[in-house]
Amino acid sequence: MLQITIPESEDWDEVNEMFVNKIPSKTLSLEHSLISISKWEAKWHKPFLAKHEKSIEEILDYIKCMTITQNVSDDVY
Repeated sequence: MLQITIPESEDWDEVNEMFVNKIPSKTLSLEHSLISISKWEAKWHKPFLAKHEKSIEEILDYIKCMTITQNVSDDVY
């Protein structure tokens, strides 16, 4: 299992020209497993371990599939 800590941050709202609420620090537990590969393949309908290049969206989705920590906001990723 891999644990990573995403540091606290805040974003700039270009429309309103102001800083928006901070995203709190979050520790994620990730596990590369057959279950996470299966979840990813069910969504993308192609083999994960193939030699083809993966898009940023596909890679990010695999990180989400590996996440064991529950109730993680998409903002954290």
